Amino acid sequence: GGATDAARLVTDLLSNYSKDVRPVQLWTDPVKVKMDITLHEIVELDNRKQSLTTSIWMRLYWNASNLRWNPEEYGGVNQVSIMADQLWTPDITLFESIKEDTNDRLNLYTCMVRHTGEVAWLLPRIFKTACILYLHAFPWDRQTCNLTFASWSHDASRLEITNGTPEVDLSFYVPNAEWKLLHALILTPTVRFTCCPEEFPSLTYALGLQRKQAYYMMNFVFPVGCISAASILVFVVPAESGEKVSLSVTLLLSSTVFLLVVVDMLPIQSESSPQLGWFCCLVIVFMAISTAGSAVIVQCYYKGQRGHKMPLWLHRVTRHTLARVFCVWTYTCSDSRCSWKPQVVILL
Repeated sequence: GGATDAARLVTDLLSNYSKDVRPVQLWTDPVKVKMDITLHEIVELDNRKQSLTTSIWMRLYWNASNLRWNPEEYGGVNQVSIMADQLWTPDITLFESIKEDTNDRLNLYTCMVRHTGEVAWLLPRIFKTACILYLHAFPWDRQTCNLTFASWSHDASRLEITNGTPEVDLSFYVPNAEWKLLHALILTPTVRFTCCPEEFPSLTYALGLQRKQAYYMMNFVFPVGCISAASILVFVVPAESGEKVSLSVTLLLSSTVFLLVVVDMLPIQSESSPQLGWFCCLVIVFMAISTAGSAVIVQCYYKGQRGHKMPLWLHRVTRHTLARVFCVWTYTCSDSRCSWKPQVVILL
């Protein structure tokens, strides 16, 4: 029967087969491996750890000259499935990987072998790779993360890796909630190591990502903007109410809390500071100045209530210099004549 013929075929194929030897007729010939991927999902792009987690379906194809047979001799069987740990497989390695990889799970997926010697190894993978993020424009930033695949031990004279398709397959792509995929490019650079003079061919998949800003606009930019706008109300609250300084301190603490939340989301780095962080710092500086100004106003108010006069230098600075700078004018009348004169109404 078919099962008997297939079992006999696998036994015959593996009887004199060594998985430690490259499947070529001439030892000087390279094994030509074609590779293509399906990008299934951008699982996570961690800002603090600067790591990218992706779900990818890999497909590797090569020809093994020692795995050929005549289907007529085996009841017409022209294709069999053989466990990957029983065959020679290319040691294609992801260079940016930061997660320890084990072959236990890879052995769960079989290789499809045709009578012509064509071998297809299809396997889904979850990769965690390093991705350097440039967060100056956070949260309006765009990032590019590279996935570089190459042989770890075989140079170009023993193994050639090429792309099987002209572009990354996105037919099963699941959109990410935080990142928008702009492009997925395929590059074919050669890798050189300081230890070895040989060239190692590689495939690099460049993923262009753009952060979706709606979440950050709603939960960070808008609240901080409202806090900044509310600081104007500090100068409207009358000094006798006793709430002028407390309102300033409350707004200052609120801005500090938002800054701490932003800092907690970002990696520890000194090369660049995000725009949102600078915005929060600027709001905190204005809040601190507003709090200091409110304290001075309250002190002047209560000193005036106790009969103390304003120092002459402070009177001149506020009524003449600062009044003109901030365009503070009041309508006053004296000797039956009325005119507009600068006054420091902000201290009243």
